[in-house]
Amino acid sequence: MRVGLLWHLHQPDYRDPDTGIPVMPWARLHGLRGYRDMFVEALEHGTPWTLNVVPSLLDQLLHYAEGGSDPHLELTRRPADGLTEEEAALVTETFAAGHPTLRAPYRHLEEVVRSGRGLSVAQLRDLQVWSTLAWFGATARRDHPAIDALRAKGGDFTEDDKRSLLGIQRQILEELPVLWRRVAGSTDGTALSLSAYDHPILPLLVDARHARRAIPDLPEVDFAWPGDALAQLTRARERAHEVLGRAPVGLWPSEGAVSPEVVPLVAQAGFRWLCSDNGVLARSERTDAACPGGWDLGHGVRGFFRDTAPTGSGSATPTATPTRRPPTSSLRRSAPARAGSWWWLSTARTRGKRSPTPAARFAERCGRCSTRAWCTRSASTTCATPPPWGR
Repeated sequence: MRVGLLWHLHQPDYRDPDTGIPVMPWARLHGLRGYRDMFVEALEHGTPWTLNVVPSLLDQLLHYAEGGSDPHLELTRRPADGLTEEEAALVTETFAAGHPTLRAPYRHLEEVVRSGRGLSVAQLRDLQVWSTLAWFGATARRDHPAIDALRAKGGDFTEDDKRSLLGIQRQILEELPVLWRRVAGSTDGTALSLSAYDHPILPLLVDARHARRAIPDLPEVDFAWPGDALAQLTRARERAHEVLGRAPVGLWPSEGAVSPEVVPLVAQAGFRWLCSDNGVLARSERTDAACPGGWDLGHGVRGFFRDTAPTGSGSATPTATPTRRPPTSSLRRSAPARAGSWWWLSTARTRGKRSPTPAARFAERCGRCSTRAWCTRSASTTCATPPPWGR
């Protein structure tokens, strides 16, 4: 069985449209964690997976790499004994955030807040530190021993501790663009793909009325901007070339949403393959209902449709999965039915659940192979063209 793994790295664009400054810290905090870990692991191990990046996320992270800030970071930098009453209230109310596993080391501070008692200056400083300290990922903790030293200290942090932490954060964020370009320039292992620049739902941007194909009782909305859809795709590749030094030809359409009208726009923007969900394939008109492999979608674009079951189990609750669980357990459910010469695609997100969008009349049979769709045959048979990952 040939397996394709695609990781989707995405955060909404938190930048204020007038100032360009993010109003929330999530892109920065994830940059200390999964967004660093994935690229470091790729470089160190040549991991043969595809990392899908949203160009607007790259631009948000570049904001921080170039010294930019956000309100959370500014409040973190403020000496705890210099916080105004309003600022102290903001720290108290908003700094304990993230998955419960991340908040576990400072749960005692949350309990103080819930009790209605105010935080002391020392506790405010501890919360300032933990709200960033908790987010550092595995490779950051390995490469910067001071992170685990602070975690071991647990509390009673000083302003010097905070400055040390923020210095490590700055170094990590400054290094991110270098990691991206190294992966983009690599010819082995990891490949890169893109989503449209601002992560729009492309079929709805082309024409919102097309949603009625899947859900006929939806109200009809006069909203059709196919030119904007093309601009989003074109801008994605142009911006990737500026930031990464190359323009990937693979596409993960936002939320896996596709339609017949999207495919020619994808081709016009220079993409050669895309991925979606096998739920979309199941509701599409095609000639082989049992085919899970790649499909010729026309216009020089090939489509791959992910296996939903392992994707759902891997992406919906990634932080809650016990570490003792074998990583292949989710594969065993679908592998027997996909054995031999089949291609099997799974996608996962560093945050959030998958959200497949049905489409009609989407996939067509491959012209290369008379019995299976494109690239579902083994290399020893007629359809020997390799998959297009990373091209």
